[in-house]
Amino acid sequence: MKMKKCNLIFACFIVFSILFIALPGFSQDSTLEVKCADSSGNPLKDVKVVAFNLGERKAKDEKTDARGVAEFKKMKDGIYRVFGHKDGFAPAFFEFVELKGSADTVTLNFAAGADKKLYFEDEAEEKAASELSIKGFGLLQEKKPAEAEPVLMQSLEISPSNTDTLYYLALANLQLGNFDQGVEFLKKTINIANMLKNVMADASGQTHYEETVQKAQQLLLKIPAIKGDYALRQKKYDAAIAGFSEAIKSEPENADYYANLAIALTNAKRLDEAVTAINKADQLKPGVYEDLKKNIETRKENQTLMEAQKILDDGKKLLKDGNAAEALKKFEEAKGMVPEDKQATLWLQIGQAQDKLNQPEAAAESFKKTIEIAPPDKVEEFGNSIAQYYIDVKKYDKALDVLSDPKVAGSQGIEKRMLSIAQKAKSNLPQFAEAALERALKANPDNADTYFELGQQYYFDKIDERSKELLTKYLEMGKDPTKIQQAKDLLVMLDRRNKKGK
Repeated sequence: MKMKKCNLIFACFIVFSILFIALPGFSQDSTLEVKCADSSGNPLKDVKVVAFNLGERKAKDEKTDARGVAEFKKMKDGIYRVFGHKDGFAPAFFEFVELKGSADTVTLNFAAGADKKLYFEDEAEEKAASELSIKGFGLLQEKKPAEAEPVLMQSLEISPSNTDTLYYLALANLQLGNFDQGVEFLKKTINIANMLKNVMADASGQTHYEETVQKAQQLLLKIPAIKGDYALRQKKYDAAIAGFSEAIKSEPENADYYANLAIALTNAKRLDEAVTAINKADQLKPGVYEDLKKNIETRKENQTLMEAQKILDDGKKLLKDGNAAEALKKFEEAKGMVPEDKQATLWLQIGQAQDKLNQPEAAAESFKKTIEIAPPDKVEEFGNSIAQYYIDVKKYDKALDVLSDPKVAGSQGIEKRMLSIAQKAKSNLPQFAEAALERALKANPDNADTYFELGQQYYFDKIDERSKELLTKYLEMGKDPTKIQQAKDLLVMLDRRNKKGK
C-alpha cells in the first residue's frame, strides 16, 4: 500500500514538472536610467526624456530630477530609441539600447542651441539624411571615396542608425586605407541591422536588414585581402604579402588571393615563393592566369640569369688574374643556374679555364659543347671567340679546327673560309695564315692560286723547301702569266738564297 502511494506521488510530480515546463516563461521587467548633462558635464534638470519602443511603437516619457536623471521602471524588454528636449538646448538622442530584463544606463549630452525636431520626428530631416546618403553612394560608384566620406558623415550626423549609410562609410574608409574605421563601421552596421531586423513588422524590412548583415559580415572576412590590395596599389609589397597571406587562411581555395600574393611576392623579388603562389592559383583556376604565370617565370629566370652573370663575371676576373682553378669552380656554379640552351657562354669560359689548367681534351669537349648549344645565329660568333682564344695562346691548328667546323664555316664553305682567314692574317700572323692556306689546299688540291699564295707566304717566312715545292707546283698548274713570272722569280731567289746559305 505504501509503495502504491509513493508511485502515485512520483507520477504526480512528473505531471506537475511537465506542466511547469510547458507554462510561458516569466519575464523580468527592465529598468532604464537616462542621465542628461550639458557640454560641461553639469546635470540638466527638467529635461523631457522619451524612451520609444521600436517593436511596439509605444513611448514613455519622464523628466530628469536635480541630478539630471530620468528613471524608467517596469519597462518591457525590447529595443528603444532614447531622446530628450529642453529649452535652450539642441535635442539629444541615443540609438539604440536593448533591454533584456536588466538595468541599463544611457547618457544624453546636450549642446546649447535652439530646440528642433529630430529626423524621426521630422520627415524633412529624414529626407535630407537619405539624399546625402544616396549622394555619397553615387560618389563611391564614381570611385571618389575621399569626396564620399564627408557627405556620408553629414548623413550619419542626422540619422546615425541608417545601416546603408554606415555600410557606405565602411566602404569609403576601406578604399581610403582607413581600415580601423572601416571595420568599426562594419561592426556598427551589423549590430544595428541585427537589432532592427527583429523589430520590423514587414518581411521586406526584415529581409533588407538580413542582407545588410550578410554583406557586412562577408566584407569583414575580406578585410585582410582588402588590406593586401590597398598595399599592392601603394607598392607596399611586404604589407600586401601579409594581407593576402592572411586572406588565404580564411579562404584557402580563393585563386585570386594566390594570384595577388604572387604579384606582391614578385615585386618584392621573392620569386621562388611567387612561382609557388601562381602555380597554386593556376591549379585552382586552370588557364586563367597563364600570362601572369609566364611573366613571373620569365622574371625568375632573368633574376637567376643575373645572379649567374655576376658569378660568371667573378670567374672571368679570376681567370684573367691567372687563377684558373677557382675560375673553373665559379663557372661550374653558374652553369647549374642557367638553362642548357643558354649555357654557350659558360661552356666557352669553362673550356678556357680547362685549357689553362692543361686539360686540352676537356677544353676541346667544352668548346665543342659551346658550338652545339649556341643559337644558330650565334654559332659563328662563338666559333670566332673560341678560335681567337686559341690564336692568343698560339695554338693555331686548334683555332683552325674550330673555324673549319662546318657549323662555324656555314654556307661559305671550308676552302673559302680558310682563304679569307689567310688573307686577313698574312700581315700580322703569317704562321696562322700559312696554316689556314694549308687547310684550304687540303680542302681543294686543284686550286692553283692557293699553291702560289702559300708558296709566296713560305718564301717570306723563309721556309724554303716547302716554298719551292708549292711554287713549282703552281708552274705546273697556273695560268696567270703575272703569277707564273713571279713564281719563277721567287724560285730563282730561293736558289740564290740557298747557295749563299751553303
